[in-house]
Amino acid sequence: MADINHPVNLDQFADTIANNPHDEGGNWSLGCYSALKIHVKEHYSIIQNDVCCYCKINLRHGGYGEPIEHVVPKSDRPQWMFIPRNLALSCYPCNTKKNADNTLSATGITSVDYPSDHTGFSIYHPHFDNWNEHIQVFHEYFLLPTSDKGRETFTVCELFRLNLPLDKAKQKNWEEEPFRTRIIEQILLDNSASTELLEQCKEISKEIIRRAKRKREILGN
Repeated sequence: MADINHPVNLDQFADTIANNPHDEGGNWSLGCYSALKIHVKEHYSIIQNDVCCYCKINLRHGGYGEPIEHVVPKSDRPQWMFIPRNLALSCYPCNTKKNADNTLSATGITSVDYPSDHTGFSIYHPHFDNWNEHIQVFHEYFLLPTSDKGRETFTVCELFRLNLPLDKAKQKNWEEEPFRTRIIEQILLDNSASTELLEQCKEISKEIIRRAKRKREILGN
């Protein structure tokens, strides 16, 4: 079973895409697509549990400030720029290292339409593959490739980069307990917390509930 089984639905943005430039990779940065990007980020932030699709390091809550990943680079195949299964969330290092590298297999390269299964890709694909079948966690902070796709993913995203295990180690304290729950608890147990801080925690709690309901809506479709 693939790691992402619920691709984002972009039907509500069909007119936006059709009525604006969408034939070059650079068009992705146009302001007319801002709402679409917010929608994509929230969807995959929820579905991916705020972790990078490639290295599995924690991402910022809601994907704010994180890049939207195009599995097949938009510079290579701009016609696939808005294909839901070509989109995911990644960390900046994976996104930057991968850049415009080819991610299609020999059969995928010759495909006119977006490949419909895992055989069309040379790297791990979050919509078609299971991460654990291609990459192994080694001694908690390190990653090892366990397949040809895993090795190609390591090469393209540079998963052997030195700072990856160090960054994972830094995040360990927050991984042991849900981050958002923990920071709220700290404030609520502090008698010196101001009214403003308590109100901020209240809003965070509302956001957690909203995201949980949104996840239930997505998974229920």
